[in-house]
Amino acid sequence: MRIEDMSYKQFNDYCNERACDGRWSFQDAIACIGMYGEIELAVKGKLFKNKAREKAWSNLKAKYA
Repeated sequence: MRIEDMSYKQFNDYCNERACDGRWSFQDAIACIGMYGEIELAVKGKLFKNKAREKAWSNLKAKYA
């Protein structure tokens, strides 16, 4: 599945699975960490974190697509 088609939950699951099985490159690891960092900065202090993460994720996808 392409990143543009993923929800935040699917992206989170993908990164966690790749981290556990070790089937990703250093570049993929750095990209996931960078995206997590940007999302968490956007969510900091929000009351409804899951909704805010999805919104931040859609903005991030639009930025890099």
